[in-house]
Amino acid sequence: MLLVEVRPRFEYQNGQRTETITGYNYVVALPSRSFKTISVRIEGRQLMDEPEEGSYMNVEFSDLELFIYWAQGQYSVGARATGIHPVLTLDI
Repeated sequence: MLLVEVRPRFEYQNGQRTETITGYNYVVALPSRSFKTISVRIEGRQLMDEPEEGSYMNVEFSDLELFIYWAQGQYSVGARATGIHPVLTLDI
């Protein structure tokens, strides 16, 4: 999985977004799936910075959970985890 973006998740009260950050979405591209992306939610503080523009970072998630949910008249795939860390690769 290739980390391409990090976005804050905000708390909502009475249908309105507040300025309180509850966690972060880590957007990863999946090379084995034609580089489709999925956003993985992790609650709490920011665990990794976003890669520089035009680059990516190999990552793995701790306790990754995928689930299906119904929203806006269609099924979608969601993901959540408890942690994220870089995967070091060796150039040979």
